[in-house]
Amino acid sequence: AANIAGLGHRVLLLGAIGNDDAGTRMLQLCRNAGVISDLVRCNDRSTIVKTRYLRRDDSGLVPMFRVDIESDRSVRQDPLPLVESFLRQSSESRVAVISDYGKGYCDIFNIVKTVNALADAGLPLLVDPPRSGGWSKYSCKQLMLKFNVAQAMEFLLAVKTDVSDQMRRNNAARLCRLSELPLDTRWFIYEHLLSDVRQIYESIGGEYKYLWMTLGRDGSLLCNTDRSFRGFRVPGRLRKSEVVDVTGAGDTSLAVMATMVERMGYDFEVVKTGAMIANTVSAAAVM
Repeated sequence: AANIAGLGHRVLLLGAIGNDDAGTRMLQLCRNAGVISDLVRCNDRSTIVKTRYLRRDDSGLVPMFRVDIESDRSVRQDPLPLVESFLRQSSESRVAVISDYGKGYCDIFNIVKTVNALADAGLPLLVDPPRSGGWSKYSCKQLMLKFNVAQAMEFLLAVKTDVSDQMRRNNAARLCRLSELPLDTRWFIYEHLLSDVRQIYESIGGEYKYLWMTLGRDGSLLCNTDRSFRGFRVPGRLRKSEVVDVTGAGDTSLAVMATMVERMGYDFEVVKTGAMIANTVSAAAVM
């Protein structure tokens, strides 16, 4: 949300926070960033707090590890009134973004209502799904599903079919030595992985407009509903040695894509351009 606001767009943030000091701080951070927030304050859970530990060396501050204090229990409040509020307040909005970190707010019962309300409004829906599966609850014809290689593998693991199990084994064998392979070979493997995700997602009833798989320093791969299309390659902008801290790269990519769609529309040429710009900006975010 802060990234989108920083790019000059009006943004409304929905979510859940605790009734605590960290929640109050979150509201203040939203105000400082120019983000309009409609956050549920929950008495039965605390605000998620992430503490990053750094060390200093000759190159500056270097990330060491992060400690998260959080809950993954489902939020009891029904978010549908918040979505209806969002739709009322945002009559000029042209895109919706959901980042599902698997922390209980986007549980399957509530999120289906949310997605249906957004779909009825005709908004493009960009989703970063949870690592633990459950992707089909975001199914709709306006959906762009954005995920990375690890999420793709976990999705194949979560869907229990003989086909997905074989796909997972094949891809695991390919990916375990990925960094040793030439770039052209890596792209071939990525295309196979994206094709497998598409096949399994469709087999469980998933609808979508675009699938967008980010590949770290190698770039990203984008496809539409055309099954004969192997994917549009977006080359990476970084060498491995240039990556300092990957935190926030995915959120940055999603924010850039959302602003591109909001401003220019949702056809494939616009989305391809958005993926290229997002790749460049997220590269800057990790240097």
